[in-house]
Amino acid sequence: MSMRYIFAATCLVAFAGGVFVAIRTLKKSDPPGDWMPTATLDQRVAAYEKEQTWGACAFTPIADTDAFRVALMNMPLRVLGTIDPEHVDTLREVLYEQLNARRTGSLERYRDTCMKNRRPLIDSRNRDWVARKYALRFGEDLPNDASPDDVFARFWREEYDTLQGGRRFRELCLEEGGALMIVGDVRSADLVTFMLPEEQKRWFTWSGARRLHSTEMFLSPRSLDELLQTNQVCKLAEVILIIRSENEDVWCWLSQWYLEPDTLEWHVRGSWAVCSRRRYDIPI
Repeated sequence: MSMRYIFAATCLVAFAGGVFVAIRTLKKSDPPGDWMPTATLDQRVAAYEKEQTWGACAFTPIADTDAFRVALMNMPLRVLGTIDPEHVDTLREVLYEQLNARRTGSLERYRDTCMKNRRPLIDSRNRDWVARKYALRFGEDLPNDASPDDVFARFWREEYDTLQGGRRFRELCLEEGGALMIVGDVRSADLVTFMLPEEQKRWFTWSGARRLHSTEMFLSPRSLDELLQTNQVCKLAEVILIIRSENEDVWCWLSQWYLEPDTLEWHVRGSWAVCSRRRYDIPI
């Protein structure tokens, strides 16, 4: 065999080896840590990248202090139209209590400060939905005689009191890109968002996002739909917060709140966790 053919064969082998190494280099590797069993490799990789981006934010410890209350008062705010600043401050106080109850894991505090005047949700459709979540979380059927209060308490304690207590809130990002409160008017109770398309993609609809609706067992005195039957327009607030839990998970909590015109109280309309590592029920 001539030296020319030997040289060509050697180059071909070297080229093939280089391609093989390049392919191995480009192959996605499974990111570290625990992930939901149903999350695909692509979803885990996207979630890990998102987690790293969110985790680079400056975080503020959640605390039952005036300093933390002031920090919440300074979170980014966008008002679409007009609203009395005092009503915005009232919502920030609601968030203050929500965050601290989930920091301490105190169900008693949550009941005292966050569940005033709320009524049990007992319609069959919600019970069927909760039954599926109950079976998924606890591996057993929802007892027929379980009251809304019993169910809520079990979800709460599983989330914050047991060995899963690592889901307790520890700190949050309150800077641009890590938090936002948007307040505007709604004339329909249909699902709505005030976020811009790029904001939705940043926090809620990015590739690999796992959106988990909160467990709800109690309703506000009057629903948004009921209020809109007697009022042409209502104020709705959308709150986005990047949370770091005690277990070091970094994830997004999105909640919506509406202002009752008569009492000027804010009531929760919906709540979602965006996290691919594990389930966050955020009983609310």
